[in-house]
Amino acid sequence: MSDLTARREALELELCPGQALFIPALWAHNVLALPDLGPGVAVNVFWKHLADAHYGAKDLYGNRDPLLAELRQGATPEAVSAAVTVSLAIAINPFIGTTTLGCLVAGRVFRLNHAVMQVVNHAAFPLQLLLIVPYVRIGETILGARHFSLKPSAIIEEFNRSIPDFMEKFWLTGLHGLIGWVVTVPLACWLLHLILRRTFSRLIPKPPAP
Repeated sequence: MSDLTARREALELELCPGQALFIPALWAHNVLALPDLGPGVAVNVFWKHLADAHYGAKDLYGNRDPLLAELRQGATPEAVSAAVTVSLAIAINPFIGTTTLGCLVAGRVFRLNHAVMQVVNHAAFPLQLLLIVPYVRIGETILGARHFSLKPSAIIEEFNRSIPDFMEKFWLTGLHGLIGWVVTVPLACWLLHLILRRTFSRLIPKPPAP
């Protein structure tokens, strides 16, 4: 994730003496001591939400391989595969800055694993950037619209020429990108779900024969 995106999506809060903050595994975070409050002491406590047998011997904090850990804990291949595919579909939508909230809402509505979804969400950010232009071009082709240049120099020039015209064209470009995403992502993610379900099924040890 770029520094600009991280700052835009970051959550900021101030802890008072005696308060505690829970930070889920794999959540990037930064701590800053406020100078006007004088010296202070912070204590970090790490714990794992799964049994030790589900983690590697060197994984002291339980941060590695969350997918495999969840599978070994008893989550079904269908549930983990659904979390991965749904979060990926949201993470590669053409609107930057909407993915984290989208994954949170989808996870709550469909009762999916939030940890898995956020890992996929952040890992897919480079792919989201790469797919914006193809989405827009697909939408423009479907609607028979003229291609709008997405080069930074052309966008700045269009903005300086006429702000109302720029807003109209930019809104249409967003619509084209949404159409391109809608017509390509559902089928691709359905196929991915089938593949991942079979793959995750092989990662779960078979129960011993009675």
